[in-house]
Amino acid sequence: VILNIINKYFPKETLEDVEELVDGCFNTIYKLSFYSQKEIVIKFSPKKNIEVLSYEKDLMLNEFHIMLLAEKAGIPVPKVFAFDDSLNLCNCDYIIMQYMHGQTLNAMIDTVSKSELKLILKTLENIRDTINNLDNGFFGYLHNKNFQSESWQVVFRKLLLAVCDDAMRKNVTLPFSKDELLFIFNKSSGCFDDGIVPRLVHGDLRGSNIIIENGNIIGILDWERAFFGDPLMDLIPLLHDDKKIYNQVRSSLKLTRNEQQRLIWYEIYTLLLLYLEYWYRGYCVSSEMDTIIQWVTSEIEMRLA
Repeated sequence: VILNIINKYFPKETLEDVEELVDGCFNTIYKLSFYSQKEIVIKFSPKKNIEVLSYEKDLMLNEFHIMLLAEKAGIPVPKVFAFDDSLNLCNCDYIIMQYMHGQTLNAMIDTVSKSELKLILKTLENIRDTINNLDNGFFGYLHNKNFQSESWQVVFRKLLLAVCDDAMRKNVTLPFSKDELLFIFNKSSGCFDDGIVPRLVHGDLRGSNIIIENGNIIGILDWERAFFGDPLMDLIPLLHDDKKIYNQVRSSLKLTRNEQQRLIWYEIYTLLLLYLEYWYRGYCVSSEMDTIIQWVTSEIEMRLA
C-alpha cells in the first residue's frame, strides 16, 4: 500500500526507510525517508469497519481542512502534501504531510530551565490565542453533522449524551446513567449562555503534540479533534500532561463563575472519554478496570461536589 501511495504522489523518489511512529493510539502513522533526503509522514485512519466513538467520524477529513485553515492563519503546522478518502489505494483515509524534526515538549520538559520553559509556554499561549481567534458560522465539527448547531450548549449536550450512547454500544457501565448526567447538566446549563461564539479549539493541545527545536515551537500536530467551540476546552489537555502547569495557567486566567463551571464540565467530559477509550482502543485489562472506574468516579464526583 505504501509503495502504491509513493508511486502516485512521489514517482521520482526512491524509498530508503519506513519507520512506524508508535506514540499515537488512534491512527497508524509511518515516517518515510527517501534517498533524496526528503522525509514525509503518512497517517492512516482506522479502517472503515473499526468501531469508533461517535464524535470520531471523519476525523481525518476534519484534520485536513483544519490544518489548511491553521496554515493560512500563520500557525506552525506540518505542510500537507495530499489527502485521500477515495479508498482506491487502501481501505481507509490517509493524509501525507511534512515530517517535523525536533523534540516534543513532553520529551524535553524536564531538561529545560525554568526561564526557557516560561518562554516556551508564553509562545504556546500566543499560538493558542491565534488558534482560538479563528471563528466559524456554527459550533461543532466541520464534517460531523450530528454535532453541529448555532448553540454551544446544544452541541456540548450532544457530545455528553453521545458518550452515554457509546458506552451502551460496548456494554460499558459509566459512573452515572444517561438520565442522571442530563439532569445534573441541565441544573447548571445556564453557564453555557454566556454569548460564546464559535472559536477554533485544537482539542488535543498537549505536550506530545508540540514540537520544539532550538527553544522554539516549530510545529503543532494532531488536528483531527479540532472543532469550533469554547476556547476554554484547549486548557484541558494540559491537565493530563502536567497538573501543576494546568493549575498555573488556570489560576492566571481569572475566570468568571460561569467559565469555572464550564471548565468543570469539560474536565468531566474528557474523563468520560478517556474511560471509554479503554474499550474502543482495545487496551483494557479486566483486572485493572475496577481501579480505573473508581478513579474516574472519584474524579467526577469531586468536580460535581
